[in-house]
This record gives sequence, C-alpha cells and structure tokens, in this order.
Amino acid sequence: MAGSDVSWTMAFGIEGEHYDLENGVPIAKDTDYNTKTMGYVMGDLRLLFNTIPPLSKEIEMGTLKAQYGEFGDLALASSAMAGTDAVPEVLFDKQIEAEVEYLPELSKTYDKYWVELIMTNDFESAWQEFQKEIAAKGILEIQKERTAYYNEYVKK
Repeated sequence: MAGSDVSWTMAFGIEGEHYDLENGVPIAKDTDYNTKTMGYVMGDLRLLFNTIPPLSKEIEMGTLKAQYGEFGDLALASSAMAGTDAVPEVLFDKQIEAEVEYLPELSKTYDKYWVELIMTNDFESAWQEFQKEIAAKGILEIQKERTAYYNEYVKK
C-alpha cells in the first residue's frame, strides 16, 4: 500500500478522471466530483502519509499553487516564509501547573478580547487593557513556568 503508484492514487485519484497532469503537477478536474467519488475514504487512506505521500519539491509547490487558484503565488510565498522564518512550537511533555490553575479563566479573557481587538478603533488602548487583564489572571506565571521548562529541557 505504501508503493509510490498506490500512494499517488490514494492522494490524487485516477488520472483523467479526478485530475490532469500539467507539467507533472496533478490538477483537480472537479473537486465536487472528487469528494463524491473518493472523499469518503481518502482521509483514512491518507493517514499513512499524513495527508499526501512524499513529493518532489516541484510537484509539492505546483500542487500548493494550484490548490489556491488565484492566490497560488501568495500560498507559495507564505510557504517559503514559513519554511525559513517560522519558529516551531515547543511541545511540553510535562504538565505546566500554572496552566492548570490559570488557563480556564485566561481562555475566557482571550475569547472576550478576540473580537474587540479586531473591531476596535483604538487598538493600542484595547491591547494595553488586554495585557493588563491577562497579567492579572496569571499569564506571567505561565510564561515563567514555560520558560523554566524550556531552559531546562529544550534549549540545551
């Protein structure tokens, strides 16, 4: 099942029916049809590769560009930026006790300010208010504990 021909078919379907090749890049013919004929099972089959099988850089970039249509060039630029400038998320393999204590209330505060920070006419003032409120509700303790964890286990 992990052979390149099988994995390609699991990811893109049947050439001529689900996609056409343009410069080696599979371009979907009809996404609604693809969803009806193979969408119900493809998610499970793609688990082997975490969505799609390994592809050459050219095909990967061509597929990404085609997927986003008129925004394809922006998708390529975003992908390139993420590949060079993004900072990977640190995964904590131990419970952060401050999160257990403070995160439920902080989550409510984040939800409260989410729309307000987007819609406000005075962002700087709303941002300062938000910062004060989350500081009062424990964000600094969470940051302190996460920093200690990072310095001890990740930074090495």
